[in-house]
Amino acid sequence: MLALVAAAGLTFGLVVPILSLRLEQDGVATWVIGLNGSMALLAALLIGPLIPALVVRAGALGAIVAGSVLVAAGFLLLPTFPSVEAWFPIRFMVGCGMTLLWVVSLTWLNAAVGEARRGLVMGLNAALFGGGYALGPLIVTQTGIDSRLPFDMAAAIIGIAAALLVPVRRVAPRLEISRTRPLGQLHAVLLAAPVVLAVAFASGFGESGAGALIPVYSLRSGLSLEQSVITVAALTLGGVLLQFPIGWLADRIERGRLLLVLSALGLAGPIALPFATAAPAALYALLFLWGGAVLGLYAVALTLLGKRFAGAPLLHANALFVMVYSLGSVVGSTGTGAAMALWDPHGLVALLAAVFLILLGYAVLRHRRRNATVPTA
Repeated sequence: MLALVAAAGLTFGLVVPILSLRLEQDGVATWVIGLNGSMALLAALLIGPLIPALVVRAGALGAIVAGSVLVAAGFLLLPTFPSVEAWFPIRFMVGCGMTLLWVVSLTWLNAAVGEARRGLVMGLNAALFGGGYALGPLIVTQTGIDSRLPFDMAAAIIGIAAALLVPVRRVAPRLEISRTRPLGQLHAVLLAAPVVLAVAFASGFGESGAGALIPVYSLRSGLSLEQSVITVAALTLGGVLLQFPIGWLADRIERGRLLLVLSALGLAGPIALPFATAAPAALYALLFLWGGAVLGLYAVALTLLGKRFAGAPLLHANALFVMVYSLGSVVGSTGTGAAMALWDPHGLVALLAAVFLILLGYAVLRHRRRNATVPTA
């Protein structure tokens, strides 16, 4: 399953930059490029409520096969119909497949690991996806963007990774069909784990907003083009490398408190950012730590879901988690851009700080209530 996670990250990192660059070459407006790129996230929001019913009927492996077919077929269709009009429905189809793989992989991993290693495995899951996504653009530098080779490679990678799960199909989680309506199940998850879902939104918001605009912010703050490019690398490396120690900590200390620490780091990062731009080395170190904290929030939140839910409810919980994370990503990418337009360039850090301030305040409030009454996620 971890191989499938890495493959999903790698193929997305391979295909997404190519699509953006080819649309840019064709003179497509930037807002259309952004809208086209949001199709995968829109798919996650729309099909999320339907995934649990599909998975409990087709089984975990059957759902993975279906998702892999949608993704691989979409990758093959993209170069076959090279127009922005065709890429909207195709990318939506790819997004449906990726969402299916995303939800099932989270459920499979959380159901398969014991409580003692849950944090480490969820950290490894986040690191592998992020590492694969970071490796994809490096492959593009060798294949170029004008041939269909990278698309064929991406389809093959997903197919092979899914095929590797066939020999271990007997350990796939068994999920019983719930008689409760999907929206009722999702509402139950919201009531049971509101902090985890708040973390999902903030993590998606931070990763999407900062990942897209940190280099622009750096340029407008006086850094050179080369230094601004390095900021993205620092953010990505932190998100990948720090998941191992964060996952290790999640298995050894109280996870609710670790969530508070990471939320506080999520707030401290954007507050310190304007001061760190005066020293590029300090800026890179800050972004390394902040990237690790934001993705660490994602991993630790998943461990809390795995502890709180099991069986079909875990599937519903992961589906809602993915939906809320995707919503945060959509709002983050558009909201931070609007904030920078209103207050150039510090609107970015102001909005990021506001989101993590709200998250930290809410998490502290819930943590105190939990200690005073019955423990909740």
